[in-house]
Amino acid sequence: MLAVRETPLSPIHLENMLKLSRIPGVFLTPPVLTYYHSPKSIEDMERQIAGRLLQPFGINTEGFKRWK
Repeated sequence: MLAVRETPLSPIHLENMLKLSRIPGVFLTPPVLTYYHSPKSIEDMERQIAGRLLQPFGINTEGFKRWK
């Protein structure tokens, strides 16, 4: 799991991310705040980010809403 900052991305960042994305089992996830799950607080958005980052490892977090 690589939590990649959203910007700015240099050509070196992009090349390295492309190489990593081609490795089976590697996840690239930008840790961005989301609004699609109707958060009521910053903490709700933080829980959403944490849930997205931890779920591939089988770690469930309270308050994480996954798309169905």
